[in-house]
Amino acid sequence: MLRIELERALPDPGPLPDLAVGEVKQTDGALRVEVLNFGPKSALPFLIRLEDGFGHTLMTQTVSAMKSAEDLVPGSAHVAFQPTSTAPTEYRVVVDPDDTLEEILEENNSATVPAR
Repeated sequence: MLRIELERALPDPGPLPDLAVGEVKQTDGALRVEVLNFGPKSALPFLIRLEDGFGHTLMTQTVSAMKSAEDLVPGSAHVAFQPTSTAPTEYRVVVDPDDTLEEILEENNSATVPAR
């Protein structure tokens, strides 16, 4: 039997976006990044940063806006990076790297993938 108890209630954050890095694919030297919004509020313009495994910024792009989740389907956007520097051992994709948007959860704003 599994027993779940509420330790403490968190305050209701209200209607906020919740950006997350979705699927990251590497094809033909490009990184194709899916960005998701699980929150009930649309996201205003925000940055996506591509870093190498040491945290150095390789490229950034701006997403102008993203729809909110509706009927449990997240809003989504797709961004492609074409890295021109020498291939690192891994890439890190960071959504809203400067923390300019107030979100429900910040822990899902990055993903690390091995470079191929």
